[in-house]
Amino acid sequence: INSKLPHAPPKLIMDFLRSMNKIWLRRERKRIKRVKLTYNEQINELKRRLAHSKPYKGVLAERQIRRLQAQHKEDRLKLLTGRPRRSIDDEPGEWDMFEEDERVVPVLSGEGRLCKQIMQMHKLKQQQVGSVQQVSQE
Repeated sequence: INSKLPHAPPKLIMDFLRSMNKIWLRRERKRIKRVKLTYNEQINELKRRLAHSKPYKGVLAERQIRRLQAQHKEDRLKLLTGRPRRSIDDEPGEWDMFEEDERVVPVLSGEGRLCKQIMQMHKLKQQQVGSVQQVSQE
């Protein structure tokens, strides 16, 4: 710097450079702040779009699934009241019996049609036992 400006004192040149640096730094900070703000707005807009991009039917389906699962769980808990008892005819662990008053409810690992069939078989068995007892009493 002394070779370009030999007549200027070095302290004056350094003060000038510091003040220019402060101005430049302030300007760059403002520019970075504006760029950050712009990109943050874009990011927020994209996040909002992503959050609302689920179709309405999909949201309704998810809610209905959760509601039906909760209802199914409540219904099963209502049916499973009472004390457990093993059936003599079946393998242990295959299915258990729960009694409540006069009602017998099988609890199956594979529920569904199999459960209905077993319930029907138990009803038939109870009817047969009842009819045999009536015949034996006569």
